[in-house]
Amino acid sequence: MIHPLNITNYPPSLSIPSLSKLGEDDFVFEAYSAVKQRVSNFASGIVDMGVKSGQQTYVGLYSINRPEWVICEQAINSMSMILVPLYDTLGPDAVKFIVNQAQISLVVADASKIVVLLKNVAAMPSVKIIVKMGFVTEEEQALAQANNVQVVAFSEVEKRGRSFHHAPVPPTPQDVATVCYTSGIASLCNSFS
Repeated sequence: MIHPLNITNYPPSLSIPSLSKLGEDDFVFEAYSAVKQRVSNFASGIVDMGVKSGQQTYVGLYSINRPEWVICEQAINSMSMILVPLYDTLGPDAVKFIVNQAQISLVVADASKIVVLLKNVAAMPSVKIIVKMGFVTEEEQALAQANNVQVVAFSEVEKRGRSFHHAPVPPTPQDVATVCYTSGIASLCNSFS
């Protein structure tokens, strides 16, 4: 978790590749203080949307490595929720199995995973909210509405959190932070389908 210490004297913390005007790879950095604020905003935003803080809540994270992955992870930690990473390498049946077994109600995903999630959400009845890292399209809104699921942009959750702050619920040493499923889950998924 990003601790409340003097973070103003440190260099920027998170970076994302960006194509410069000259066509060369470049990186855009965010300062620790900005990342800390984004973590707080995202945490407050998901709680304000009705996701309960605490160990009873499992949150799926379905994305490649990127700054929003870290922001989401730290936000989940700050509210004592349990992170459940979802990986392409496990296959779509494994994702459905994991979501159902963990009773995940919120999935945060990058743009490449949204349509797949929405097309399969009927087989994952615990999912109520999908947060997209990027803008939500009309097609995605229509698919979500047809499946009685809310889909919202990551930036909108952060914006909501700025308006409706919720205090962190720090984890205790006994709390679970992350539940990782491994490739061994494949055999269980075959019997689940």
